[in-house]
Amino acid sequence: MVKIARASPLKIEVTWALELGTKTLYNSMGEAARALNIAACRISNYFAQNQQKPYIKRYVFTKHF
Repeated sequence: MVKIARASPLKIEVTWALELGTKTLYNSMGEAARALNIAACRISNYFAQNQQKPYIKRYVFTKHF
């Protein structure tokens, strides 16, 4: 029997209410997308494009390994 190692999901920290600096840590990109009611590809593109500005002038995403 061959065991295949799975990569653990990438944890995503979302900073919202930027003036207050409120942060929430999600266990996966999909979980964060569902909570924010956006498509997961939006978060993926945020990282792929190395964005520095807040997404929709509201959310800042940070990867946690």
